[in-house]
Amino acid sequence: MSKKTKNIKRVFLSATYDDLTDLIEEIKSKLAAWGIKVVHFKNPDFHSGQTNIHRHDICLKYAKNIPNYLLIVDRRAGENYKGKNSKYRGLAITHAEFKAAYKATKGKNKNKRKMYIFIRKNCWNNYQLWKKTSRRNRSALILDVEPKVFQLLEDIEKKGTPWIILFEHSLEFKKVLKKKKCTFK
Repeated sequence: MSKKTKNIKRVFLSATYDDLTDLIEEIKSKLAAWGIKVVHFKNPDFHSGQTNIHRHDICLKYAKNIPNYLLIVDRRAGENYKGKNSKYRGLAITHAEFKAAYKATKGKNKNKRKMYIFIRKNCWNNYQLWKKTSRRNRSALILDVEPKVFQLLEDIEKKGTPWIILFEHSLEFKKVLKKKKCTFK
């Protein structure tokens, strides 16, 4: 790896794509304008010639190894993890990516990684309502959020992550992101 390539800041962007396409593409464009390389599963070079490995396992590899992890949470959590690692079975892929990225912040890597978790305010408010509702009555709630999103948010909250940033719309997201860009590694 050349010195020039080594100095490029990189971020792994974890988010469901179909429902957040506009936001994701705006964020990728903004980060690229700041000289930050975004690694995202929709990038043409994402697989980099890797064969015989499930795309979900490639996502986990990037989530663990890229020093900046940016997660966008809204009302969907994505399909279930379909890779080889059994400890992620039953989780949505975004949840599996979060777990892999979080695990990589432990031990010797503690100060080498940055995590940024952006959660749409409406989704967070629905999660708060879901938490306050007894398990028995949760099925009666009519929320426009997949249940696996609540599992992800519960895990994020349980880990005590200080990286949660709430946003309402893309302008607010980009404003906060601009403040954070200097902290990317």
